Amino acid sequence: MRGPRVAALLAAALASCVSMSWRRDVADREPRAAAAAQLVPGESDLARILDELGAPNFVEEKDEGLVLTYGWLSGTRLRFSLSVPVSREVRGSLRYGELARRTSALVLFLDADDRLERVERGYLGELRPHLARRRPAVTEPAE
Repeated sequence: MRGPRVAALLAAALASCVSMSWRRDVADREPRAAAAAQLVPGESDLARILDELGAPNFVEEKDEGLVLTYGWLSGTRLRFSLSVPVSREVRGSLRYGELARRTSALVLFLDADDRLERVERGYLGELRPHLARRRPAVTEPAE
């Protein structure tokens, strides 16, 4: 009884397709920690921020001020895939993907006078909801 099971398992393994891929991704650079540490809420203005950190990846309006986002990425991605023919018309497959990379971010909130209010660090996906711009209200033309 054990022999047919082993033979069936071996036949499935020989007829299957297994693939694995590994990829390294790098995008942009993290702002220098020393430069970011010199920025003081309430004192640092837009000109100083740009002098210290350079151009941000994203600039958005929020309420009465600006939001500057610096993002950078460094990591690897490993993916494993297995496909086994079950019958002539049916195939079973399994995919496993591990995303070991995350996009890091430094987000600077400025007030209406272009002065730094606060700084947030984290992952872009977690901080991004704070950056959502409200849609403008629809208004009727004045007559």
